[in-house]
Amino acid sequence: MVGTQRRGELVSMVERGSKLVRLALVRESKSETVANAIQHSLSKDIEKVLTLPMDNGLNLPGRPRLA
Repeated sequence: MVGTQRRGELVSMVERGSKLVRLALVRESKSETVANAIQHSLSKDIEKVLTLPMDNGLNLPGRPRLA
């Protein structure tokens, strides 16, 4: 989700198996920034993360790094 005037983006992470939901606010949509936000947001609950489906959007071209 992109904020007004593209000043920030909300990254949503939903793990369907454990029903874990995490949100992260990032200032820019660069793949490295988004990947770091995902890793940081999920690091505390990594044992609950069974799957992490990714969308097919172009905003995260570095997504194989997370796999």
